[in-house]
Amino acid sequence: MDAPPPAARDAAWTSVELAVAPAAVGRLLRDPRLLLRLNPCLEIEYLEHLADGRLRFAARNESNGCRVAAEVAVAITPAADGLVLDYSDGIKRETRLQVAPTAGGARLELTETYSPPADDGAVAPAEVDRSLLPWTAALRRHLERDARFGGIPGYRWLAESFWLSMSPRQRRVAWLIVWTTALEFAVFLAVLAIYLAAGR
Repeated sequence: MDAPPPAARDAAWTSVELAVAPAAVGRLLRDPRLLLRLNPCLEIEYLEHLADGRLRFAARNESNGCRVAAEVAVAITPAADGLVLDYSDGIKRETRLQVAPTAGGARLELTETYSPPADDGAVAPAEVDRSLLPWTAALRRHLERDARFGGIPGYRWLAESFWLSMSPRQRRVAWLIVWTTALEFAVFLAVLAIYLAAGR
């Protein structure tokens, strides 16, 4: 993690260098529902877009075992180089994402600030969202895969609609099935090659 953002005593932050253009990140920042679904620790129960531009969602956060249910005000900068999610409930006050150009592509910074309870003035460590680093890593993977395969017809629907409609647990099971099947097929090909070579 880099230096903390100014005036953020109760905050968590991270940043990641991306090998994609800032405009590609801007496309992601214009879709806060997609951003939330890309968090691999959020098991989303429902996520709806309200008429006034706000979001309402409920999810179980696997990183700390807490259930989150809140309405979120969304603020997107005109140039789509930033996004702020302002939470109406809970101790998390906001999630801020900011993108800036770099020599090799773009830099994405994520900061989450908390509002301590009024009674003791401190945020309980168990309530802090620990998904920031896994979320950042998932955003990087998604953006770099999209830069590589986004032009293929049907890829974005598969990656952003079908795949992300599953819960994080279902996605992990699906990946396990895919890799197991690929391994089994590789072993089959190896055995077949040995059999054919022995038969000559």
